[in-house]
Amino acid sequence: MATRIWTGAVSGDWGNVGNWHGGVIPVATDDVYLIDNDQDINAGLDQSGVALDSFTCDLTYKGNIGTNSAYLQLDATVSMDFGQQQGEGPIATAQVLRIDTGSTNLSPIRVHNTAAAGDTTTGLPPLLLLCNSATADLTITNGTVGLGTERRVAGSTMQLDTVTIGSRASTSSPTIVIDVDLTLDDLIVYSGTVTCYGSLTNVTEYGGTVTLDTADAITSATINGGTVYLDQHGTISTLIVDGGTVDWSRTSHARTVTNIDLRKGSTMKLDPNVVTITSNVSGHTRTTYTCSAL
Repeated sequence: MATRIWTGAVSGDWGNVGNWHGGVIPVATDDVYLIDNDQDINAGLDQSGVALDSFTCDLTYKGNIGTNSAYLQLDATVSMDFGQQQGEGPIATAQVLRIDTGSTNLSPIRVHNTAAAGDTTTGLPPLLLLCNSATADLTITNGTVGLGTERRVAGSTMQLDTVTIGSRASTSSPTIVIDVDLTLDDLIVYSGTVTCYGSLTNVTEYGGTVTLDTADAITSATINGGTVYLDQHGTISTLIVDGGTVDWSRTSHARTVTNIDLRKGSTMKLDPNVVTITSNVSGHTRTTYTCSAL
C-alpha cells in the first residue's frame, strides 16, 4: 500500500507515469489523492480493475474529470471521499467530475462538498456519480450532485443500498437529483433539496424539501420534518407524518396510499379526487388535514 498523488505534469492521462508524484501509476491497495491541482483527467479512465484502498478528491482539486462520453471508473475497498478541504490552495469554483464507482465497490462513498458550480452552458452539476453496488452506501453532506443524471446508455442499471443527504444540524443545503434508473433501498434526508425519479423502498425525511416522482411503489415513507411533494405514480404502502408537511397538490394524476398515520404537528394536503386512501387515516387530533379539488 502506498500514497499516490496526481500531478498531471505531462497530460490528462491517468495511465501515464509522468502524471503521478514519484512516477508510479496507482495499483491495488494504494491510496489516491487529487489535491492542490487543476489538471483535467480525461484519458486512461477505465481503472475499474484496480482495487484501490481509497480515493480522495479534495476540494482544492480544480480540474475536470471524464469526458462527454466517458466517466472515470474506480473501485475502492475502504473509502471514496469528495470535497474535503485538506489542501493549501484555493478551492474549486466550477468544474464537472464524472465518476463511475462500479459494481464491485464495497466502500462507503462520502461527498463532503462540491464546487459551487458545474458547467454553466449545459447545466450539469459539479459532481456526477454512476453507482451500481447494492451494498454500497452514499452520504452527501453538502454540494450539488447528480446521481445518474447524465446516463451514457439509456436504461442502464444503477443501484445503492442507503443514500443519506444533508446534516442533522441542518447547517448544510445540498441539492441532489436522483435519476430514474437508480434503485436504492433507503433514502434518508436531513436537509437540502432532493428530487428523486428513481426507485426506492423506504424514505425518511427530517428536514429540507423532497420531491418523489418515482413510477414505482414505495413500502414506507416517514416524514418527521420538512416538506415532501408526493408526485409519484406508484402506491405508498405506509405513510407516517410526524411533524412534517406532505403535499400531493402539485399534480393531478391518480395516486394511491394504503395506510396513513398523521401525528401531532403534521400537515397533509391532497385532492381526494386523485389520491385514493385504500385503508385508513389514523393519528393525533392536532393535525392539519386539507382535502380540496385541484
